Amino acid sequence: MVRTDVDSARSNIITATFVFGVDIVLDSVLDCSNVQFQLKYNNSQYIKFNGYKDGDFKKTGTSIVYLPAPFEDPLSDETTLNIGVLSGLERGENEFDNPRVLHLEFVVLQNAPVNTVVSFTFPKAEAISASSTNPLRLRSQRVDYRIHSFVSVWPGDANNDGIVATEDYSAIGLYMRKGADEKETRTFKRLNASTQWYAQRVLLWDIANATYADCDGDGAVTVVDGLIVKLNDSKVTNKANIKGNELGSLKEYNNMSYQQNANTILYPIRIYNLKSEVAFHAKVNMSNIPSGLEFKGIAKGDVLSSIPTNILGDLNGSELEFLVAPNNQLSQNGVIAYLCFEGNDSNINLPYSIVGYDENRHERNLRLISFLDDAKESKIVESKSNLKLLNLAGSKVYNIAGLPVILIESDLHYLNKLELNSGVYFIVSENLQTTYKFVVEN
Repeated sequence: MVRTDVDSARSNIITATFVFGVDIVLDSVLDCSNVQFQLKYNNSQYIKFNGYKDGDFKKTGTSIVYLPAPFEDPLSDETTLNIGVLSGLERGENEFDNPRVLHLEFVVLQNAPVNTVVSFTFPKAEAISASSTNPLRLRSQRVDYRIHSFVSVWPGDANNDGIVATEDYSAIGLYMRKGADEKETRTFKRLNASTQWYAQRVLLWDIANATYADCDGDGAVTVVDGLIVKLNDSKVTNKANIKGNELGSLKEYNNMSYQQNANTILYPIRIYNLKSEVAFHAKVNMSNIPSGLEFKGIAKGDVLSSIPTNILGDLNGSELEFLVAPNNQLSQNGVIAYLCFEGNDSNINLPYSIVGYDENRHERNLRLISFLDDAKESKIVESKSNLKLLNLAGSKVYNIAGLPVILIESDLHYLNKLELNSGVYFIVSENLQTTYKFVVEN
């Protein structure tokens, strides 16, 4: 049996929900005109015969394949195929050397348990050859295939030992770029992948251990997966947290391409003082959403408009948490994501924080927003037309598009709101530990 659907490195693996094919090939048999054999395999409740194609004998134009319906024995859980392949030629007339007799296909069912072994044997096999007046008894060896089916992955437990710790970074390094640059082995994405700490189902990869190193579930092991390890550091698996395939409404927030309409409201999530960050983790307090608005999802921001990006998120109660992982490094500050709402009330104030990570997993707080009324810290005194800014030298005032409009040059600065256009503005302090928001209504 020679696999035809995969290369030799993974020829002993069969995968649930996939069809696999084999060629039945004779070795060291010359001048062959007919072959007949019985093929048996176990665990037939998980493996089903899917069809066949003619082999080399079809070149004669007179060949025929006899293949009755498979016989399934429920007691032994074995399936038997009784097969005859005839060239239609007289013995000694234009025979074939070491022919490829037949191509067979089988499908692995979705419910197949992981690591189940399916064994194929040939209890009876004969060939007709011009070199012998009697049928040749053919010898064969048992062929074993191991099933790769669905397993549970805890995001961050890259070495699958039940706890997120330093060793998980090593697992990511061991399988780095599998599924990204290296295409020789099959990898699979997790459906509705989340960074949240619960078991998530995915098909086992051809390189089994690499399955768990894909912490963000995008089907490739990259430096971004290290961020998930950091996010879930020190967490331990708990069967009580397993949600299986029931991931709530997460699908709505995954790489959403939102179609705007007349009632669409987009709430920008911004980053400032970008350096060498390659991924971003945001938390948004959603407790103050007006009752007339409905949250619909997350869309890419303007700075990501031309960059392929993964956005994985989850809304848990009043907190929205999401990870933004661009394929290319960003080159400018601005809106990294939009929260999409439908309704008529545009008066939305949502506190949020963003942490950026570089390739060495170092984090920087790119934005921590607090409202003017809640976090003045004696730095801002507000009147009807002015803001008196204290000890904020070096800070900048940004407009709603994330563009700087004013540089605060001294520790005592008066900001005339009447000289600004109507809209939302942000005062970003020099150390970026706090961002103050104010609204101008002329």
